[in-house]
Amino acid sequence: MKKRALLFKLSGFIVCIVLALGLSSCKAKREHAGEPDAVLMSYLPKALGSYEGDGGYYHVIKTVETLESKGKYTALLRGEVKDLTQTRHYTDHRFEIEWVVDSEKITQKTSGNRLNDSIFKEIVVLKTPIEIGNKWTHNVVDADNKKIKVTGEIMSIDEETHAIVVKHSTPSGYFEERTIVKEQGVTSFIRLVAFKNESSLTGYHIVENSSSKPEENLDLEERIVIPSHLFALILGFNMAWENYVNEADDGIFDFIISDSEAQNKITAVDHTQIIAVDFISFYPYEMDYDHSGVKIYVIESYKSDSDELIQTKVVYHVVE
Repeated sequence: MKKRALLFKLSGFIVCIVLALGLSSCKAKREHAGEPDAVLMSYLPKALGSYEGDGGYYHVIKTVETLESKGKYTALLRGEVKDLTQTRHYTDHRFEIEWVVDSEKITQKTSGNRLNDSIFKEIVVLKTPIEIGNKWTHNVVDADNKKIKVTGEIMSIDEETHAIVVKHSTPSGYFEERTIVKEQGVTSFIRLVAFKNESSLTGYHIVENSSSKPEENLDLEERIVIPSHLFALILGFNMAWENYVNEADDGIFDFIISDSEAQNKITAVDHTQIIAVDFISFYPYEMDYDHSGVKIYVIESYKSDSDELIQTKVVYHVVE
């Protein structure tokens, strides 16, 4: 009988986001100087995809075009942002994402002001050598045409899938983080949003494609829109939970009230009795306020190490 990962009803408040996936390195093999790097090219997206985020955000990649020129290889992604916040009808906003690979780096260029992606018009999303701790610094231009120095760093590399987590940060404290997967490109993106004395996370993650069918006995609900800071909280918890299950990383406790029932349940987890999982996506379908905070009802999707799709309903109790 297959063992399944345990998911809990939790009480939590976000303290910080820890997305270190505790993974090991994969060193790139360089091609001849001047030619596009073969390992970097393997991370270019090759298929269409759908992505969802906080506040009803949703975008789709509708076309992928590849172009070759001397010393460079380009993937041009065209898509639309869908606005679910006001009505059940979509309002379309077109965008383009250009990934250009040369002998040492992947440069991302974006156009389309509704795309919830980098605040920088052009940024080096990945650079060789492909190894944990590799850093690079360069000047970028933001949406207001201000020049900013940004530092990219490879935070982790999955030794099996070679998925790479890359974090970019500026001296002001702003950061954005991507998970980059072979043949899929960016599957998860988060960035810091700050206004006055308040800050939160926003971003998106890939929605599982149609080849992974939900369990027939799961009563799927109609999704709703929740506040962006609550969406970011649940997204951060799921990433931390994945890391806790797979690597026994204790960053999960930054999301949980001390001495709570949720903490007791998590500390009681026997890592020898649960399987490794990969977080895919979640969506909320109900939200209720009470005297102590808010309860958010979500459906979460994980994939086991045997490639089995696991879906479950979970209730988060957030104390604000």
